[in-house]
Amino acid sequence: MKNNGDFKGKKKGDKDSSSKMSLLRYMSNYDDVPGELDMDNCNINSQDELGDSPLHISVRHGHLKCADLFLKAGADVNVRRLDGYSVLHTAAARGYTDLIRSLIEKGAIVNAKTEDGETPLHSAVRESKPESAEVLLRNGASVNAVFGEIDMTALHVAVSKSPNCIEVLISNNANIFAMNRHGVCPLELAMEVGFHRFLEVSEGKPNAESVDGITALHLASRCLNGECLEMLVAGGCDVNVTTDKGDTPLHYASEMEKFLECEKNKDQVKFSVIRNIELLLKAGANINKKNNGGLTPLHFSSRHNQSFATEHLLNRGANANVRGGKRKRTALHLASDIGNLPCIKFLLEYGADKLVVDGDNNTALMLAARKSHFACVRVLLQNDVPLWT
Repeated sequence: MKNNGDFKGKKKGDKDSSSKMSLLRYMSNYDDVPGELDMDNCNINSQDELGDSPLHISVRHGHLKCADLFLKAGADVNVRRLDGYSVLHTAAARGYTDLIRSLIEKGAIVNAKTEDGETPLHSAVRESKPESAEVLLRNGASVNAVFGEIDMTALHVAVSKSPNCIEVLISNNANIFAMNRHGVCPLELAMEVGFHRFLEVSEGKPNAESVDGITALHLASRCLNGECLEMLVAGGCDVNVTTDKGDTPLHYASEMEKFLECEKNKDQVKFSVIRNIELLLKAGANINKKNNGGLTPLHFSSRHNQSFATEHLLNRGANANVRGGKRKRTALHLASDIGNLPCIKFLLEYGADKLVVDGDNNTALMLAARKSHFACVRVLLQNDVPLWT
């Protein structure tokens, strides 16, 4: 089998058929063995139907004396099981730090991958073995390697089930903004499962920015758990910080309802939306701040059926007549274009100008009629909107 980092699969090894292999398997299952045995004529790297070698078995059962004997006899440290797991994966998962060092010294591949991409570091973190993780990282383990169907990093795993591994990963530059295939980063996951510990060990890194300029405050602003947002605001995070697109945390909070569509408790959603917006406003967030495209938080809430956010922003003084975006539209234009009836009613109640035209010379009524949003058309007509301007 080739000595490389990626598991490509292999043919099954010969089944135990000789007394010599049986002796090796016996030894690997029991740690009370003689200090020296003549194994010159034994195939020390023989594998059974699962791909287990004597070294695999001894390490899995914690028989480290026996494992050491096999290593001294020249056992292959990179032999793989059929599922791709190496001896280093097992040692890392068991927390055998001395053995990990010995294996690496003898040439074990630190970033060896199983069929689904799991490395020894992932194995160590999954089993909550921070000491194993530290030894691996000191010896070149890739801290941001991904595995599994959704591309989880070791930090994703640590946040989910092994908080005692968070510190060693972050101190070795684990990316708190690394997105898995579901679009969730470790920082966002931490906000859902227990943000306190993450914030404690990250030592201010939540103030860092992702490659798109997104900060922890942006993510917390659309999180159902307001405790995270409170902690960051109290910690002095800039509430008007912008992403590369010019979006502020208030922009994010204003569209958070779309991230909570699966939440059945609408009262909880309403409470969370208003709470997050209010936290940011009280901390000095600019309610009419435009992003790079000229869109305000009110634009964001109106274009995504965010009726709770729209109502609260208007109640707190948001300007309903700001035009923005490529088509120079107001919040009323955006709400009318998607048939957002609740937002249309709120906007009209708070003085949105019904006669304003967008960059294409369309009124809100025209946009609603063109998309056959008849309920919206009726409301706009009831408010004395001319058929044309």
